[in-house]
Amino acid sequence: MPFFLTLMITNKKISTFELKKINQKIDVLISQSNFDEAKRLLEIVLLSYPSHPDLLSKLATILFIQKDFNSSVEIIKKSLEKNPYQPQAFNNLGIALIELSDFKGAEEALYRADRKSTRLNSSHEW
Repeated sequence: MPFFLTLMITNKKISTFELKKINQKIDVLISQSNFDEAKRLLEIVLLSYPSHPDLLSKLATILFIQKDFNSSVEIIKKSLEKNPYQPQAFNNLGIALIELSDFKGAEEALYRADRKSTRLNSSHEW
């Protein structure tokens, strides 16, 4: 039985080591355009790590690809509640909001993406 099915059946908490392996498996599934399986696996892992920004970002991306823009926006906003310092998340939010014809919301999100990115880049001395 595949490991992630065992997790789902036993409702076992996923360790950090297991999370890394599962995250790699999710990346492979996404690279193979196997979005349904990647989404299913993400939903299982998010039961143990509901606020994990990378996992939420991957789920939002899959939902966007599947044209479920409302759900994608919801997931991105959840991620930003936990960590508001994600310029890429604000960018993704803006693009999803454009797809929903929420141009005012998109403009605000893209503005925040630019501001967050500028702040992050200006804080580094190269």
